[in-house]
Amino acid sequence: AHEDGFPIMRPLFLHYPQDKKTYEIEDEYLLGDDLLAAPFVQSGTTRPVYLPRGEWIDFWTGELLSGSKEINYTAPLNRIPVFVKNPAIIPLELNEGLQLGGYFSVEAKNDLLLTFAVYGSGNNHLQFYDSRDTIDVAVQTSGNDKTIKIKNIDRSFALLLFGSKPDGIEINSRKAAYLKMKDFALNTNGWTYDSEKMRIMFKTTGYNRKKNYTITIKGVNQNDFQHRLKERLARSITPPDTPHLTKAEQWQSTTDIYFSKTDNAFGYVVNYGFSPDSLNKRLENIYESPAAVRDLPPHKVLYVTVSALNERGVSKPSSQFKAEKVDYRNALFSLPDSGGFLRANYFNFRDVSDDWIKRFDYTVSAADSGSYHLWIKAKKNITHHQYFRWYYWGELKLQKGVNRIELIVENPRTELGVFYLTKGKNDRLIMKKVVEMKYSAGKTKPFGEIISIKF
Repeated sequence: AHEDGFPIMRPLFLHYPQDKKTYEIEDEYLLGDDLLAAPFVQSGTTRPVYLPRGEWIDFWTGELLSGSKEINYTAPLNRIPVFVKNPAIIPLELNEGLQLGGYFSVEAKNDLLLTFAVYGSGNNHLQFYDSRDTIDVAVQTSGNDKTIKIKNIDRSFALLLFGSKPDGIEINSRKAAYLKMKDFALNTNGWTYDSEKMRIMFKTTGYNRKKNYTITIKGVNQNDFQHRLKERLARSITPPDTPHLTKAEQWQSTTDIYFSKTDNAFGYVVNYGFSPDSLNKRLENIYESPAAVRDLPPHKVLYVTVSALNERGVSKPSSQFKAEKVDYRNALFSLPDSGGFLRANYFNFRDVSDDWIKRFDYTVSAADSGSYHLWIKAKKNITHHQYFRWYYWGELKLQKGVNRIELIVENPRTELGVFYLTKGKNDRLIMKKVVEMKYSAGKTKPFGEIISIKF
């Protein structure tokens, strides 16, 4: 960018000025010369993506795609649709298992492994500006053999390629050790093959002095790889199994929808409506059961179905359920001595202020007076907190008998899941196995002071 004035993030028309379609696209961008990103900017897990002329490779799967056309792309919310211009060498920093988008601890963020991801089957060249010097990477393809020359590098590095399983790999004319997948992340030298994702992975320990390397990967048949990949994707293209809808409970303005998960799905969609013939509303981005449909008008009956999603399709909807109304009048939840659960939406009433501070009122019965410890399961929408997590609130004093608890949620984006009260701070069965306990219902009576909790 500092040499020629091109920004790192670029509109498509900057590289494809003759393509009139690129002038209309506002939700895709080029990242450097070789990457096209098409992030989700609206709710849902499927979006149209326009690919300019040429050939493009799915960054995540290695699938080869033709350009000059629009495709429909489906992905889970933790995966941004990214495409690589064919051919290309993409420098990355990955964990020891070379997992794209894989986990690493905060402490290890400065110790990730420099990885050159080689996409496509043609010859290519990259000059990578390391913080210390310029690393030169060249790829040459001859038949089914691929030679990668890396010059002027003084650190450990790795290679990542999509392709069929090679006959072997040599580094500076010496045979590299083959490792089983389970052992690859634990070793610093060798190669392995991920047969599920059809990826070749290689890594080697570097030196403190600059050195040149020649890595030869033998017997990689790209045509066979693309053929097998399309067969595998064709199998995964089939819609996932239909989830089984087990229960739908309506409590005041919220309905909980319980369903069984399927093995070949990454997410779920609930279709609902107020007539069995018109399920015209949709709840998306669901990853766990139960799903909650909130802010429903009172005195209306809800009808629901649930469908599963995978990378390329949506299952058939489940059988339709009519939500059963839970009798919340005079409801009282009793906690056993060891503590128990209280679902977030089982409140007596809820109030939302003009600045979106939410106040909930709950009724709880304790067997004895004493201290309980409160745990709150919540989605706080903080960076990297994309799913529900447990938070320890602190000690809560309850009186024997009926207690009224007021919970004030000051962050308007916080979504509540379940509360858990334990008698002892270390009595946390919830952390081992999440099983909701049964509650007994009784009649509430007016009682005294409200316990106020801010979260």
